[in-house]
Amino acid sequence: MALTRINNQALSNVTSAGIPKGAGQVLQVKRGILSSVYNTTASYADTGLEVSITPSSTSSKIYIITHCNVYVSSGKGIGLRFARGSTSVYDPSPSNNSSQPYIYYSADSGYSNVSFDFIDSPSTTSAITYKVQARYYSGTTARLNTDDANDASSSVTVMEIAG
Repeated sequence: MALTRINNQALSNVTSAGIPKGAGQVLQVKRGILSSVYNTTASYADTGLEVSITPSSTSSKIYIITHCNVYVSSGKGIGLRFARGSTSVYDPSPSNNSSQPYIYYSADSGYSNVSFDFIDSPSTTSAITYKVQARYYSGTTARLNTDDANDASSSVTVMEIAG
């Protein structure tokens, strides 16, 4: 395939080494998937949905996004949060659930997809494991990775963003 001219300027060969990595650029992407059913408990606990990343610079930011398939029985709720290792980095407030998309309450029993994201500043070049933790509110029937007919899966994706 021939190179195309843009604004009548010649294009030179570009390699990945020749692309500058300035602030805001995505440096790496990692993804974790949980396929097994996870039944929540009364306190936040690791769900098994996690992903590890090693930042290339202490100034990097880590963008975390998750998509969780959840089931909540009538009048119950599920709380989801991000943890870096054992430290919560994005924690919902159950007293303010109407404006918090990462707590899902159901008036009727139902299945839903819950997604949320967060930007973390870990200030390290050591390996980090980000986890999705879950708990139930107002009862005991809330779980990840199940839908009406089939088991489903949930995912968490992290992206290192140059600082």
